[in-house]
Amino acid sequence: MKKQLLAIIQLVLIVTIQGCQCKSATQKPTSVSNTNYEVNSQYYDSSLSNSIAKYRDSISKNMNRVIGFSDETFTKKHASGKLDSFFVKTIMDFCLETWKDSAFLPNIFLFNTGGLRNSISSGPITVGNIFELMPFNNSLVVFEMDGKFLPELVESMKKRGGDPFMAFGQIFNKKDKYDFLQLIKFDTNRKYMVVTSDYLLDRGDDIIKPEYLSKIRFESSILIRDALILQIKNSNE
Repeated sequence: MKKQLLAIIQLVLIVTIQGCQCKSATQKPTSVSNTNYEVNSQYYDSSLSNSIAKYRDSISKNMNRVIGFSDETFTKKHASGKLDSFFVKTIMDFCLETWKDSAFLPNIFLFNTGGLRNSISSGPITVGNIFELMPFNNSLVVFEMDGKFLPELVESMKKRGGDPFMAFGQIFNKKDKYDFLQLIKFDTNRKYMVVTSDYLLDRGDDIIKPEYLSKIRFESSILIRDALILQIKNSNE
């Protein structure tokens, strides 16, 4: 009886060990197959399609709306190309007009070229073109920065290869031979208002260091894309 019981225990142990070994073994597929499912037209809902069409047509009409005209093509290119200049100057014009009576009239405009995702071709500029240029919902913010940090910021722009950056009406261009800091004649003892995006303010691309932020003056709800659309539209009326 004891021998039979011992034999049964040994058998159970062998089966258990083999089962564990099977589970731990690498499983490999023996074959791959595809199945195509035909869409049956009897399930087509024309009322749903018509409802969607109304919104689709409305969106399409808005995206195709012409808001301005460009005499030249602004190509997306790092190292402060024409697109960077067009973008930062348009934002500057919008901000100076929108906040002309505010206590935080900006002096410096700082953005990242990575946020610009498409070029602007010569000819009519549509709302859709601006959505392609700036597909992100980033908004404008204003912060206060000590002038002593401006040389460090300019040096950072040089190392990055150039970004949409403008100070005191002068667009920064890495390829220019002049001394940008001498040109803008800033004061290290003064505080300056910097317009940027909420993305950069949150340390995106590591451009704005924490020590640059003397004070956040204004966090707007204005999308940068909307600012571009409004300014291009207003400047072409």
